[in-house]
Amino acid sequence: IATSGNQTYNDAVTLGADVVLTTSAASTSGDISFSSTVEGVSSPTSSYSLTTTTAADAHTIFNGTVGNTNPLKSLSVSAGLTTLNTNTVKTIGSQNYSGAVTLGAASGTTTLTTTGSSGTIGVTFSGSITGSGKALTIDTGTYASATIGLSTVGTSGTPIGALTLNNVGTTTLGGAIYAASLTTNASGTTAINTTTITTSTNQHATITWCTNIKLIGVTAYVKAESKLRFVKWAVWNEFLYCFHGIIN
Repeated sequence: IATSGNQTYNDAVTLGADVVLTTSAASTSGDISFSSTVEGVSSPTSSYSLTTTTAADAHTIFNGTVGNTNPLKSLSVSAGLTTLNTNTVKTIGSQNYSGAVTLGAASGTTTLTTTGSSGTIGVTFSGSITGSGKALTIDTGTYASATIGLSTVGTSGTPIGALTLNNVGTTTLGGAIYAASLTTNASGTTAINTTTITTSTNQHATITWCTNIKLIGVTAYVKAESKLRFVKWAVWNEFLYCFHGIIN
């Protein structure tokens, strides 16, 4: 479905095919908005994907749950901005967000879930994630080849809420992170490819590689010769750190 102006879906949407929605107008004149739920079909073997494409400054807006009862095959916001005013986005395959994402759920945690166990599966953000005090959980289940990729999260002075990353594959933190807390699960590995991770409470992660990590004003240089289990306890005036593993 291609339009020059807005696409607004005020009722519940069910995908009966792999759907591509496209608008060409700039800014709010080219938004794609879902006021209610977006669902796949009941059979996982025939579920369908959703792709949205807008101008770089237009939005794809989800105001209701996505795939909560019947997960989508995949979700791709291939251009433009994303607003997640919902607590649930669930897909069998990958979720890809190419532009900046704003978390806007009225309460609770926004949880992005993938349920698949074969092929290329993961949740990837190419742009920033913002939403003052809004909690975000990404859960890729038990699929060992799943990935999570983040760019910048929050901003200095305006962090998001608790950031929880449950992934038994590889999680990559590619930009500065400002959050109330950061937690990854015990399985899997986390690659920190950023210089700054700032939280007001705990950070728990399993790390494979770190470069010039800045944690609340303290810079640590860490190289993992094998899987490094990293746990940080921080009190502003004490900076107590505990590393389990080999450190050069």
